[in-house]
Amino acid sequence: MNFGEITDAAIAQVVSVSMTDRLVNTNRDFVQTMINKGYHLIERTALWKFSERDAEITAAPGTRVCADVPADLGVPLMVYSNRLRTPLGYHDERQRFQPLDQTGKVQEYAVWGDEFRFYPLPTANETFVLRYYGTWADLSNDADIPVIPATFHDLLIDYGTYHLALRVPPTGDRYLPFSSAQPYLEGFKSGLMGMLASDLVMKTFDEVPNYGFNENVLGLMEW
Repeated sequence: MNFGEITDAAIAQVVSVSMTDRLVNTNRDFVQTMINKGYHLIERTALWKFSERDAEITAAPGTRVCADVPADLGVPLMVYSNRLRTPLGYHDERQRFQPLDQTGKVQEYAVWGDEFRFYPLPTANETFVLRYYGTWADLSNDADIPVIPATFHDLLIDYGTYHLALRVPPTGDRYLPFSSAQPYLEGFKSGLMGMLASDLVMKTFDEVPNYGFNENVLGLMEW
């Protein structure tokens, strides 16, 4: 199922031919925005397994900060040195940095915000492979395929339908919309918990502290 089909399915849950003249905000742009909100809720809930990527980055001579960090960098996992053929050592950003030698060859790195900083100061180009979790781009075109497996695409339908039903409930009752919208939200929450418990999802709590599955996260999110 592609994004256009997801959007149409969400609208179809709420809108029928007989009531289209009574509805407001039942356009694809509105549903698209809400589906993307749900999409990133899923992303933040810990489905990092579906976004692990590699990128090549370079330590330039005389430059401490790497300039070609991927734009979609979410959580850095490891930097592999092409020269050392092993993972590069990682410094905690709270430590003071002391060069390991005077060769000017990179031995270690640190992450400060979204910057990669190399140590000691490189005197020649060095190339590394960065393995990281990338952030998910918004779904905007009909051909866009969600990162999550197709089995779970209905989650996005439920979330988009929830917000659409909040705006224009199927009953036409503008004063008590939540009663008609609530089942879609409950379906989204239930489906999300089912997905996190499925064999298709790898929880990375032990590998990436503070970015893995948090069993309390569903109680903290703004729906």
